[in-house]
Amino acid sequence: MTKRQIKVYFGEIKMDKKKIMNWVMAIIIAIGYLTISIVFDAWTFSWIIWVIYAIYRFVAK
Repeated sequence: MTKRQIKVYFGEIKMDKKKIMNWVMAIIIAIGYLTISIVFDAWTFSWIIWVIYAIYRFVAK
């Protein structure tokens, strides 16, 4: 895929590196949350992951 095709694919929306990294982090956290919750059946315990992520987001801004 060329750069032009990528621009057309995303509708010419320019996403900076920080915004992309925020999305990547959010997806990784969501996958980790679901994995821990399902594997260990720890739905009430896994909220700590979201607290850590929220603190990270607060500090990163």
